[in-house]
Amino acid sequence: MAEDAENIVGNATTDNINRLARVLQSEASVGNDNERTAVGWTVLNRMSRNNTNSVSDVDHAYSRNQAPTQTMRDLAGRLLRGEIPDPTNGATHYYSPRTMPQEGGDTTRYDVGGGLEQVDGLQTRNYRPGWATTFQPSTVTGVRPNYYQFYTAPGNNPVR
Repeated sequence: MAEDAENIVGNATTDNINRLARVLQSEASVGNDNERTAVGWTVLNRMSRNNTNSVSDVDHAYSRNQAPTQTMRDLAGRLLRGEIPDPTNGATHYYSPRTMPQEGGDTTRYDVGGGLEQVDGLQTRNYRPGWATTFQPSTVTGVRPNYYQFYTAPGNNPVR
């Protein structure tokens, strides 16, 4: 996947930086540096899998409702310039156990097809998305498992 990802780095256009920074702010502002980097790489890996140089072609899969800070813009630029290697081993998806519905909670509008799991650091079991049962998990150094779980979609086809 690293070879494929090289096709999208170097695309640090103003639009790509702003769009990726918005995703990082909305999805990973509570994260540490490793978590933010890993979330950013899921965007880059989706771009690679979808054979595009534009963040706008894949950012619909992420929250992007918060205006980015300069810190997030800086990280986005470094990611898009290829200055930070992929710590996810090609991950294309992730979810946060902390924000998934908990056992007994309302599951409306959530994909909970992966069933219940108990994650260290959480008091109650949470649901996980259905795709988590068939995608390859990826352990990322420095990522808190109760904050983020990373996965790679099977094959080499484009991902949604």
